[in-house]
Amino acid sequence: MILSRSFLDRLAPLEAEGRYYVMLDEIQHHLEDGLDEGRWAQSDIFADGELAALVARLDDAAGDYECYWHTRRWLEKTAEAARTDFWYGAMARACLYTGEARAALRWAREGVRRFGGQGLLAAMAAVLNAWDGDVPGALAVLDEAFAREGESPVLARLRAAVAANAPLEELAVCAAPAEKEQQVRALAPGFLADGAGLGRVSAALGAREWVFESPWCYCRVPFGDGFLDMRLRMSEAAASKLDPAWLAALAEALPRLEKEGRPLAQKRRPGVRLAPAEVLVDRQGRAQLGYHAGHCPEEPLYVYVMIGHDLSAPAQLYEERWPASWFDATPAPLAPPPPPAPGYTPAQTAALQKHIFTWFGPVSRVLPGADGISVLIIDPEPGREYYTLLTWGMGARPMEMPPDLVGQRLERAELMMLLPAGWKVEGEREIWRWPVRWLRLLARMPAEQGTWLGWGHTVPNGRPFAYNTLLCGSMLVDPLDAPEPAAICPLPGGESVNFYQLLPLYAPEMDLKLGEDADGLLDAMESKGLLDFPWVQVDRPCAVGELEPPPPDLLMVQLEELDRRADDEGIAALLAEQAGDSPRLAGMLARSLNNLGRYEDAAAALKRVEAAGAADPLWHFRMGFSLYYQGKLDEALACFEASDRMAPGDGDAETYLRWCRAALDLPVCLEPFPDRAARFWAAFAEQEDALAEKAFAQGCEGVRPALKELLGLCFPAPEFKLEPAGEKLRLTLLWQNAPHRRWLAPTWKTLAPAHLSRWWEFAFDETPPLWAGYQSEPTGKKGLRRDLIAGTTCFEGLQRAFAAGDASFCAAAAADGAVPGYFYYTPAPGEDPVARRAALEEALARQGAGSLAVLGGAVGEKRCYIDVLALDLEKALTAAARLLTPPDCTGAGFAPFRPGAKGTPLQKNK
Repeated sequence: MILSRSFLDRLAPLEAEGRYYVMLDEIQHHLEDGLDEGRWAQSDIFADGELAALVARLDDAAGDYECYWHTRRWLEKTAEAARTDFWYGAMARACLYTGEARAALRWAREGVRRFGGQGLLAAMAAVLNAWDGDVPGALAVLDEAFAREGESPVLARLRAAVAANAPLEELAVCAAPAEKEQQVRALAPGFLADGAGLGRVSAALGAREWVFESPWCYCRVPFGDGFLDMRLRMSEAAASKLDPAWLAALAEALPRLEKEGRPLAQKRRPGVRLAPAEVLVDRQGRAQLGYHAGHCPEEPLYVYVMIGHDLSAPAQLYEERWPASWFDATPAPLAPPPPPAPGYTPAQTAALQKHIFTWFGPVSRVLPGADGISVLIIDPEPGREYYTLLTWGMGARPMEMPPDLVGQRLERAELMMLLPAGWKVEGEREIWRWPVRWLRLLARMPAEQGTWLGWGHTVPNGRPFAYNTLLCGSMLVDPLDAPEPAAICPLPGGESVNFYQLLPLYAPEMDLKLGEDADGLLDAMESKGLLDFPWVQVDRPCAVGELEPPPPDLLMVQLEELDRRADDEGIAALLAEQAGDSPRLAGMLARSLNNLGRYEDAAAALKRVEAAGAADPLWHFRMGFSLYYQGKLDEALACFEASDRMAPGDGDAETYLRWCRAALDLPVCLEPFPDRAARFWAAFAEQEDALAEKAFAQGCEGVRPALKELLGLCFPAPEFKLEPAGEKLRLTLLWQNAPHRRWLAPTWKTLAPAHLSRWWEFAFDETPPLWAGYQSEPTGKKGLRRDLIAGTTCFEGLQRAFAAGDASFCAAAAADGAVPGYFYYTPAPGEDPVARRAALEEALARQGAGSLAVLGGAVGEKRCYIDVLALDLEKALTAAARLLTPPDCTGAGFAPFRPGAKGTPLQKNK
């Protein structure tokens, strides 16, 4: 059975607590791990009838519509041979509860034909036969069930309902246990569709582009000048029963609700521009408004606020999630399966079997793999008090060797690992499983990646193999506790299979090997007696320096249990006082804080162990994660690059690297400066009377702290001056230490509400900026602005920083919600490019007023450039897209003044 007894025992406490979703997630992760490690194939999963019954039972216990849809998808894939009477009853119920009554009837009748009427199957067959008008057939099924199982309250009640010709909804309630009646009544509107009702719903919403794609329904509803996606989290049948009047009121209120919900969502994602993305409607007459909250369009992260049935202002953050879930399609394998490899010939197999028996001992059992890689287990015995694990199948496919090694008979290899006698080789927990998983992973690597493995090669894992060890990589060496001939098995025909033992290493040992060589590391380990015990020791000393001692066993057991339950609050609370300066515990604490959205706290925890974390790719990843969601993209990018450099191939690091670079290339999701300024003025207006009164009574210095906090909504580290101005107070914005704010200040002042002028004046240094011309020689290198000839600028500091590869100006502006960048285009042939550029600069300044400031421009050999500070990048892109169009301009795009950033065509942003 795929789910072992030990795994099921781990799930038992969760079921006792009613944590069915957590159990389903645990099962899903377990299955995915097994697929990735080759312990079973998809066909094995869906040939397991006990697994299918467990999934259906847990889905039914959870009782949501989506859970019954998950049951349908799972049971549809179950192999014919694994379908029992329970399977047919569960399938019929799942089809009925998801709006497919006709399919439910077909499955119920097929189940009765094969197994007779009993239990759940009998109840569902009676309900559906009666609904279809076959009352005698329904009663006959119930009679058979009575004969098999005796009288029961549920069957007796159902028989009376069938005899009374009760409607389908009431029949389904009668067929349910008493504790499930309320749940079935809630699902009943989704049993049968009402065509006229669907028409009324569509008209009430003003919906467009209806799509009924199970399990949910989709449409687009009017919103502002365009449309917003709406998802009805129900079947087509349930959608037809919604209240049209409430839906019409919801559609009309969406602009107001979006405006009122934005501040609540912004608290969850400060510093990120929130774009209205979709509306979710559930069967209880509630809605959630979702905002795209990613730093770039590629990052599919959403924040939702709850909309009550009365359509009052949102007051509750509903959830934050990625759009995919385990209800969606089965995830793709983590890596493509290797191509079919030819097996060993009978003669080769015999030679290998004899070699293994002679030098390593008799094989006790085999862990087969769907990828053609099995793991052989040789049990401990007197004189060899450890387990020997060997791969079988890696060497059946010769590796691709470098030209200088061809002919040295290194093409075939098998891997081995030695484990202490107390190791639970087939244990389910990760502390026991990782050696087998690691053997399989490395055995597949040559075929999957077209590479080779041999003596002295090191392979990093990127992070510790399990929570109870800091071992995080392996080196291939000759067998440590066997005679020299054991390392090579001659094959008939002149080839050989090389046996390499995996020697797990710590990060400092990996660094030593890479800095010197394998012999140097082995000498260092031998000098400390670390090779005297050839089996894996999860807490052995390190050959290079000292390692952090392991945390107490009791603490690690507590942490593992909390992690299994996905209880990040519990982990954070447990480690808040105990992490201290322990890099391992600080990393666990930061992981949980990141999961909880407490990014600044996570960064602070990691900062305390920065010296120890500098060489740890996992420390860099967690710090990058924290910085990314604080909007500190430059710093996050550096962390993810360090993590990827230290542990290349980590999928999570590669994903965040891609998102970081995309967000830096076109940071359209940063909260724009006008939005920040509007937040400041709204907060200032609420407090201005009290501030003015205090300033007049106690002096201006008395209100500086409060003003600094308010201005912090708009400017990190604000600089300002407050002084009396006759009967008023003058608040002057200073920008000498942040030069880009010169172009933010006018918009800041313009957005001030008029009624504030009673007590306040708002000012800034309005000295016109100095314009300077410049000339340069084209560099001859490829890339944007490499062809520059001449131009003018009123922000020389930005030009110099860009030329020097300095991104500090960009980072400072981004912290204020502004983006320094330039539009580029190819001018039409035959016109004066300088004059044309000047005209376009003036037109862009007019059309983009409030969303950008023109800082200058330049002419190149092939392109022209207009330099801007975008206060609201999306609006600035829209304004430029209207101007930089054929036939006067072609190839128009935008790029930030950030070294290495790529250009983005304007056509994509219209």
